[in-house]
Formats: sequence, structure tokens, C-alpha cells
Amino acid sequence: MKKMKTGGPLFRLTNKDVVPTIEYVNPSLLDLIYDPPFVVTKAERDLILALIWPLKKYLGVRVPPIGGVPGEQSDVDALYKERAADYLELHSLTTDGADDQWRRWAAEIIVAQSGMINHLDLFTGVGSTAREMLTACQKCNRVGRIVALDHSPEMLKFAEAITERMFGRTAFVLNEIQRQWMRGDATKLNFSGQSFQSISAVCGIGAIDYPRVLQVYEEALRVLKPGGIFIVTEMHRPRRSEPGVWPMFGQGGEFLQAAESLVWESYTLPFALGELWGWVDPTPGEEVGPFTTITDSDGKHWGWRIEYQRFEAMPWRGIPVMPYYWGILRKVPIKQRHVNLRSAVIDSLDLITA
Repeated sequence: MKKMKTGGPLFRLTNKDVVPTIEYVNPSLLDLIYDPPFVVTKAERDLILALIWPLKKYLGVRVPPIGGVPGEQSDVDALYKERAADYLELHSLTTDGADDQWRRWAAEIIVAQSGMINHLDLFTGVGSTAREMLTACQKCNRVGRIVALDHSPEMLKFAEAITERMFGRTAFVLNEIQRQWMRGDATKLNFSGQSFQSISAVCGIGAIDYPRVLQVYEEALRVLKPGGIFIVTEMHRPRRSEPGVWPMFGQGGEFLQAAESLVWESYTLPFALGELWGWVDPTPGEEVGPFTTITDSDGKHWGWRIEYQRFEAMPWRGIPVMPYYWGILRKVPIKQRHVNLRSAVIDSLDLITA
């Protein structure tokens, strides 16, 4: 029986390369490897697509596609204007409630940092991550400020209203944590350099296409204080090294991994991310973003050191169709040779993703 390939080659860095520390000495370590495409029979492909058809049908009715071009800012704005009032319910439905866990994880990491809270929440939407932070600050008696930024005025309107119902109308929580809602563009932040100690982007990177998404990482570098952290959590293309667990079948196996890849290519990326939420593939930004660098007005070079990185094929109603990425990046000083090396990596990946 003739074999069929699912998708194309999937680029990723080797395990020893994913951490762009300031200690690189050998450019050959940055060689990219390709995940070879999975091979399945037509019968296997038809079976996989038949199994996910009810899921696609169900979500298509509960969260009707609005249309537009994924990643196109005007279309993304129109989508979230339409969905602002029902965002919490619909997003929780499409993630099976896992988005609350992702936001809580980011909030707890940030609140655990030493010093006064001075945080910027990008892609805040209706303020879910910011509220998780306010709750964590209350529990830990932390003081400071949280600035929540989004491109959609409609989403910010609901963010403020929901937060007022939970924490009151004052801009402070127990007169200790100042909160501020702000409309803005994550690729062109209206803040001076070194303004924040921490930044988060939970369920937001996918709204910006590649390579424009790299500007988000560059802007985060610019407005972070030295040693500050940037937390990114978002969907990610399935990886062979982190297969999901399937009901009755367990983990791993060529067929099950092929199923995850096929589900991503035929359902998760084009439908769940693209049609339902206007998202593009966040994977290139997550893989390449840590290689971005900046040079400040004093001529100092800055880049990212990955403090933590994790990939997991998370389940939706028991089926691993939500491959997800968690990352913690720290702003660190780097040398000119590391700037050149990281720029070369980005240029190489630009050729791959063009």
C-alpha cells in the first residue's frame, strides 16, 4: 500500500542548541536538524481524520469561525471585537480549561521573583493573566504594579469590568498593587528602556506572524531591566521527543506520533488556531525568538538566556491535540561575537521559513 507523508519537514534545534547562552564557542553547534516527515498509509490517514471530525464539528458549532486572514492585524482586531464578550467561555472551551493553568503558572513564577512587582502583561485580552497575578500578589503580600496591554480596546473594556467586579473599582488591590490597562502594540511598545522587571505573553504570540513576531522579543529585551524575565506560553508544533498520551494506546509509537502531526496540520493549526482565533503557527517565534538581540544607547549588547523550557502534548477531553510550550527567558549581557552568531541563526531560519 502506498505511503503518504504528513506535512513537511519540521525544523527544530537539537537539545544542546535550544539554550542560546552567552557561552557559545562553536558555530557548528547551531546546525539545524529536521524532523523527517511521518509516513502513514491512506487508510491510517483517513482513520485519524475520521476520529477528529466530531471534535472539529463540535467546536465549529460552539465557536463559529468568523473569517479573515490569520495573523493579519485588522482581521485579528475584528475577530476579538466580535468575541470580547464571550472570550472567557469560548477560550476555556477550546483549551478544555487548561488556559487557566497556564496563566496561573506564569503568575506564580513572576510573583516568586525577588523585589517589588513591576510587571508588563502582553496580549492581556480580557485580563485573565493579570488577575491571576493580582490574586497571587494578595496571597503572598507582594506590592508593586501590573500594566496589562492589548491591541483590542473591546477586550480591554471587558478586562477592566471583570477585574473591577473581582477586586473593586480602585486602581489598587489593598492599596499595594497598582494596576493599569493600556492599549498598545507588542511589536512597538510605548515604554522607555528598562521599565519592567518581568513580562508575560500567555496565549498571545500566535496572533503575530513570522518574522514580525521577533519584534516582540526585541521589544521585551528593550523594556526589561537587566536580569528581568520574559515568560512565553503558547501552542507549539508537535515534537517527536515529547509525544502525547492517547487513551487506551499509551504514549509514543510511530503511528500515534504521526497522528499528532497530522492532527496539527489538518485540525489544530488551520482550524482551532487559524479559523477560530485568527492565529498563525507560533512555533517559529518560540524557536527563533530566544536568539534575538538588541544594542542599547550605551552600546551594550543584550540577549536571552533560557532559564526553563518545556514542551508537552496536552489533552483536550483526553485526546492530545494541544501541543504546548512553556518558556522562561532572562535578559543577560552578551558579547559582539554572540550577537553575530545569533543573527546568523536567525538569517538561516529566515531562509527555511521563507
